[in-house]
Amino acid sequence: MLDAFARFTVRMQKRGSSIGDFNHANVLYRPDPAGGYRFQLIDINRMRFHARPHSMRRCMVNLQRLACPAPAFLYLFVRYAEQRGWNVSDTLLRGVFFRLLFTRRKQLHKRFRARRTAAAAKKRARNLD
Repeated sequence: MLDAFARFTVRMQKRGSSIGDFNHANVLYRPDPAGGYRFQLIDINRMRFHARPHSMRRCMVNLQRLACPAPAFLYLFVRYAEQRGWNVSDTLLRGVFFRLLFTRRKQLHKRFRARRTAAAAKKRARNLD
């Protein structure tokens, strides 16, 4: 299935399609009669269409939200690089780098929100006294 998903993603990005929230929860799949899989995207309100295929950087940014176990993520990127005709090692390095950046940014954002909420609660408590 990951091979078919890599082909689907390559086709989509070569056509210039970019999904703002490209993650596993927004991709539906079903087996097709030929033995492969068919994919459909949902929650496409942040989807953008560009006149040209994506650069490697844009592809990596688009793929960074894919939440799957690390072995599946790495396998997917190997197949993706092969489909694109890109250097596999370079693609893996960039894919992991962008995924780590995305994960770290999410962690920092969550920590900031928690502190902001705690500060607001303290302020409300002081105002009640």
